[in-house]
Amino acid sequence: MEKEKKEREGCANDKMDVEIRTHVIDEREFEHSAAVSGVYFTCDLLGDDLQLTKNEMRKKVEIFLRTQLADDPLVASTLMIFSLNGPDKRQNASETIQKYLRNLIEYPDESKYHRIRINNKIFQERVSCANGGKEFLLACGFEEKDLINNEQQEPFLVIPDNKAMDTYSLIQALEILQTGQAVPLKLSRNAA
Repeated sequence: MEKEKKEREGCANDKMDVEIRTHVIDEREFEHSAAVSGVYFTCDLLGDDLQLTKNEMRKKVEIFLRTQLADDPLVASTLMIFSLNGPDKRQNASETIQKYLRNLIEYPDESKYHRIRINNKIFQERVSCANGGKEFLLACGFEEKDLINNEQQEPFLVIPDNKAMDTYSLIQALEILQTGQAVPLKLSRNAA
């Protein structure tokens, strides 16, 4: 009987010890910004000889991708969406744009899918706020136009009928977005 009592007390002490250790671990905050201040990255897109901090490299990638919008706007804007946004913003923008494109592909004759009100809350929160989101829609053929809505002039993204009917191009754009990936940054093995 006394042996069982000691075992229960021992188990209780072990549980309390585990809880205390867990609590201590959970309270720790790791400030690693000082530890990674000398860490440099390279990027195949910009050349392995360019070695910058992560923030500097992201800025250079953004500048490069913005210059590429003129040459290959679909790929450049897709890379922007996946490389220049956090995971939530990237996913929200991608899913919303994919929905816009699917609606156009499935219902090319439905004029309501040919325009997106720029001040629409969903568009603002999910697409416009994401780097590359609006640029991707422009690359798909949407154009910025002011239209009358509720007796007021408002900015819209409007896709012309001929581009809305070009389902082949819209499917290609959808596939590019669905397979999009971030520009990989590699840890530099050489001192900067």
